[in-house]
Amino acid sequence: MWRRAVSRSSSTPQLLLLRTLSPSTASSAAAALTIVRSLTTSSSPSSATTPSHNLFTAPLSGDILKKVEDVMPIATGHEREELQAVLQGRNVLEINYPVGPFGSKEAPAIVKSVFDKRIVGCPGGEGEDEHDVVWFWLEKGKPHECSVCSQYFKLEVVGPGGPPDGHGDDTQIRETIDESLSEVLSGSHVVQQKALQMLVSITKVSPQNRHLLAQTDGAIPALLTLSKSSSSSIIQALSLSILFNLSRNPDLKRSLADMETICHLNSMILSPSSPECSRLTSSLVCSLAMQDKNKAKFAVAGTIQLLVKALSGPRSPASHHLLRVVPVLIHIVDSTDGEDLAGTSLVVIGLLSRFDEGLNALRKTKQVVSLMVNVLKGRCMLSKEGAAEILLRLFDESEGCMRDALRVPEFSTVLADISVRGSAKAREKTALLMEKLMEANMDS
Repeated sequence: MWRRAVSRSSSTPQLLLLRTLSPSTASSAAAALTIVRSLTTSSSPSSATTPSHNLFTAPLSGDILKKVEDVMPIATGHEREELQAVLQGRNVLEINYPVGPFGSKEAPAIVKSVFDKRIVGCPGGEGEDEHDVVWFWLEKGKPHECSVCSQYFKLEVVGPGGPPDGHGDDTQIRETIDESLSEVLSGSHVVQQKALQMLVSITKVSPQNRHLLAQTDGAIPALLTLSKSSSSSIIQALSLSILFNLSRNPDLKRSLADMETICHLNSMILSPSSPECSRLTSSLVCSLAMQDKNKAKFAVAGTIQLLVKALSGPRSPASHHLLRVVPVLIHIVDSTDGEDLAGTSLVVIGLLSRFDEGLNALRKTKQVVSLMVNVLKGRCMLSKEGAAEILLRLFDESEGCMRDALRVPEFSTVLADISVRGSAKAREKTALLMEKLMEANMDS
């Protein structure tokens, strides 16, 4: 009786599916579980009989699926636990059932949980001993007595444990971090990989966990050393992923961006060991550069010039991530400090505008045409060359940008002046801009 009250899922299609599963068929049924769960939560009978194609997150053939990511990459929390259990041939729903007969103080009914506490409902015993369901928190190491029927319950943790809300005592997280770091320092790549994957999971969601890892002695130096490892691109990628997770905490950005680390990241942008390492390195650079006090370090280390070189060649896996710096570069151009830095930033923006993503980012920038015209009026020649290049690309892409430029009274005069007194490259670009203006005037 009380099994029915604790979990109504005993008659659901999900449990029926799981009960019929054997380990050999668990892999192909993982996607089916997702479909069945979606169907059973449908609000209308008609929708339950017409599943959407979006529900099919993995093929239902006999292909072997070993990881949750193969079925549903975005699965988290209890959904991930259910899918993982199916892939392993386990019935995750069994944790809803207390084990044993009516619980007594000497032999309490055992309730399984993946966390250190969970909500349990007691409906009493069978027949006349049944009562309205009483709900309560059952915690690890603290047996609970029902206030109505005096039945005893005890929690058995079968998962990672910890608080269900992700907050609370940090002791277990610290122990996990210490254990993982000791394994990271071992010589075995297999052990290192598993330990790094654990640290990636720990630091991916919780800012508090990132602080705990950063505060652990030797953690960051060990990760930096592994990120420089040339023996395994997987170890490199996992280490970079953890460092990127740490950089998401604003107060950790500055400590991570020392000159040695920046120089190492520069070398990885130019010569990555794998596309994944290239993407992670670029993301880490962009994340660290969001801290104002880190910008000078990147300038001294020559990171901007390296980005120009990386983007000048064939499109690399890092290009998409580097496009995120467009707003930062625009801000540098808009400020009056550092002519050379503004000129280099415009060169980088010009290279980024070769890609659709970069051009779209420019078009979405408020008053970008006015900003470029102001650069043509009174900045250094390198800046003028970059601004002319950017305006050409904007005019080719958008008639609205052309109209914005025509509304600036001095635009034609500025172009005429540069076409006479500018550098060879600036004269070439301004001549093309003047041709486009003449064509636009004739069309209008």
